[in-house]
Amino acid sequence: MRLKTFTAPTMPQAMKMVRTALGEHAVIMSTQQNKSGVIITAGIDEDVLDRAKAAASVAAPLPAAPESAVDVLDALSDVLDQHGCTRRLSQKLLRLVEDENTSDPTAILAQVLGTHYRFSDFANAGHPKPCVLVGPPGAGKTVAIAKLATQAVLQGRRAVVITADTIKAGGVEQLSALTRILQVPLHTVEDSHALHAAIHHAPEDAAIFIDTPGINPFSDQDVRELRALLGTESLLKVLALPGGSDVIEAAEIAGRFADGLKVDVLLPTRLDHARRLGGLLTAADAGGLSFATAALSASAAEALHPLSPAILARLVMTPFAQPKINAFAGE
Repeated sequence: MRLKTFTAPTMPQAMKMVRTALGEHAVIMSTQQNKSGVIITAGIDEDVLDRAKAAASVAAPLPAAPESAVDVLDALSDVLDQHGCTRRLSQKLLRLVEDENTSDPTAILAQVLGTHYRFSDFANAGHPKPCVLVGPPGAGKTVAIAKLATQAVLQGRRAVVITADTIKAGGVEQLSALTRILQVPLHTVEDSHALHAAIHHAPEDAAIFIDTPGINPFSDQDVRELRALLGTESLLKVLALPGGSDVIEAAEIAGRFADGLKVDVLLPTRLDHARRLGGLLTAADAGGLSFATAALSASAAEALHPLSPAILARLVMTPFAQPKINAFAGE
């Protein structure tokens, strides 16, 4: 049996969508009602559906017209399922579809993402607060810091890099090599007093980027130690999270960082080999985080790419066989 879920403000509208998509032989499996309207799950036997389509094509060939709103919603639902989004998040997003006059799923998804999520291009806007990257071990924080510093220098801005990640083997050396080339000061700190001094001794107009050790977000002790390190500084807190992360785990990680460290922004990393982005969409939703820039590769020389609703929609709609860089073409 083929099952589909339909959402509409009223029961008659939802039933009309069911009939349009599945025909008169559809079987209503369940109905729900909430503040947004009515949700119907309906099904139809595949053989019945095939016979109905065949009969309709003989009796009245379909005109060459754009896909219906139901078809577009169905396409978006399928794509979100392929990316592993939870049913709860998919339903939240699909309820936001407003424009039923276009058959372009990417354009509709961009509208939905722009309504549901916040976007901020802090890397190019020259954010006045020092920017600190946090995340689990191996999330790509150090490379992202290197990219941010490189980007600032290429924009003609002064930059200062501070690292508190003295645990990871090679982490300081990696940043040291890059900052030497960029002629950017690098400060290594081990506690909140040293971090405070490094921040307040930096030039007033400098962009400050702070690397932190990867922590286990489910360890209360790790969270407390990182919170103590950051102290009471006014910081832009950015969570680095790889694409392709498990959906449930990513949501829980984002929630822990948002609750324990008041993280503001999500910076997706490793999108060059990520196929499914449901983890990132769910993480931003769970943590109430805004999307900013994205790291497509582990190369420090390659700049971060700004994210917008249109770009994120193209990333989601990009076929799995194609590289994600295509989604940024023309930007």
